[in-house]
Amino acid sequence: MGTAILVASGKGGTGKTSFCANVAVALCAMGEKVLLIDADAGLRSLDLVLGMADSLLFSYADVARGDALLKEAAVHHPIVRNLRVLTAPADPARRSEIPDAQLCALIRRARDHFTYVLIDCPAGVGREITAFAPAAQRAVIVSTADALALRGAQKASQTLR
Repeated sequence: MGTAILVASGKGGTGKTSFCANVAVALCAMGEKVLLIDADAGLRSLDLVLGMADSLLFSYADVARGDALLKEAAVHHPIVRNLRVLTAPADPARRSEIPDAQLCALIRRARDHFTYVLIDCPAGVGREITAFAPAAQRAVIVSTADALALRGAQKASQTLR
């Protein structure tokens, strides 16, 4: 069974998405099977960072609800071997329709098929962190050195505890 790692911050612009993309590529270069989940239904930027904006059809909400299989929704990266990406719903309102228990079940299923599941959470300490955190074995809090980002990182840490 694989390991789920939640990546959070208390403030936007700290580099969470860049961290997730680069760690995923590095893990794949070492031969690991990685699922990268964009949990930010508000911005959905992971597909843009990875150059996959036109190839992601289904979201994690579709899989959690049972409207799509993880195998068909998690799209292979066109260049990076062993990397699959599962995007956030295009409509943020669709996220609120998914009970937290279904999100945790999705992560547990993903851990059966991937060595690592990286969850790129949105900025702040909102519902996505508390929804995805129970299914994660590890968490990384990304921050910059400025006081506002550090305070946000502290709040994210308190939320995760």
